[in-house]
Amino acid sequence: VNPCDSVNIATPYYIGDLVIAAANCTSACPTTTYPDNARVCHACPTAGCATCSREGCGDCLIFHVRAADQCLFLFGALFAAACIFAFVFCFCVGLRFCCSMLLPARNTQVLKEALSHRRRAKVHDYSLPGNPFYDYNDTDVRRQNIAGVGAQLYFRFVIFIISLCIILLLALGLRMLMPELLSDPEDLRLAAIVHPVVLYLICFVAYARWMMMQDRVVRADLEDELHLRNYALVAEGFPKSSRSPHEIKAFMESILGFEIEGVSVAYDYSEERAFVEDRVGRAIEKADTRLGVYDPELSDLEEYAGDSQDSYVLD
Repeated sequence: VNPCDSVNIATPYYIGDLVIAAANCTSACPTTTYPDNARVCHACPTAGCATCSREGCGDCLIFHVRAADQCLFLFGALFAAACIFAFVFCFCVGLRFCCSMLLPARNTQVLKEALSHRRRAKVHDYSLPGNPFYDYNDTDVRRQNIAGVGAQLYFRFVIFIISLCIILLLALGLRMLMPELLSDPEDLRLAAIVHPVVLYLICFVAYARWMMMQDRVVRADLEDELHLRNYALVAEGFPKSSRSPHEIKAFMESILGFEIEGVSVAYDYSEERAFVEDRVGRAIEKADTRLGVYDPELSDLEEYAGDSQDSYVLD
């Protein structure tokens, strides 16, 4: 390829114009080529060279390195190094996984508690004998309350977003086809004005209907489903001295006339937040040392009993 063939010289016998034209055309030689005295672009003698001359290579291309008048391609080496690293990493992870599977549990009590928590965390159908799992093919998470109303509302929200996206895509497709469907410019202008208004109204109605349906689902859950609050009694206004659940249980049973399953005291510890959080952290640390999560020597737990700000002992 010779880009100098198209050089237009008005006065070919004027040496100044000839020199300027030759300089301009030779500077237009593409990468990996160089011009000669005859205004012809030649390929660089060194493979991978970006700028060169008749004497040799001046600069190498990207992902190339200059070594002994040669331009070595580094992309292959980098790709091979990345593949080797990925293989070694996956091999080490798999080896560690296999070794951990072969080794016995370091603490059987912790493993027992973890498996028990995993079993309780799974969703069961308590309306059937044996509390089996919900059937995968027959369970409709949008209509059935399997793990609280929150999950049901979430899946209904996902379906609503998908449906709204489909409606918007159809509306945008109709907008793109308007020039082909309407030949009259006046009708096209009117349709361009009406289209966004109608689309906005459709979205508004869809949002309003979705909010009404979500509210209906929440109301149905409150009225039809059984919750713990249906079997609980909330009492407040107790003095600070009434800290024992057994005393409160006996007091409420004497008033109601029947036995209570249990009492849970909700403390207002806003004035002693730091004290309570410190005690909770120590209780967790004590449980971890008992379960053998780490050695007791690593814990700074000491047996003590501290006083709160209102002079009550919290152990």
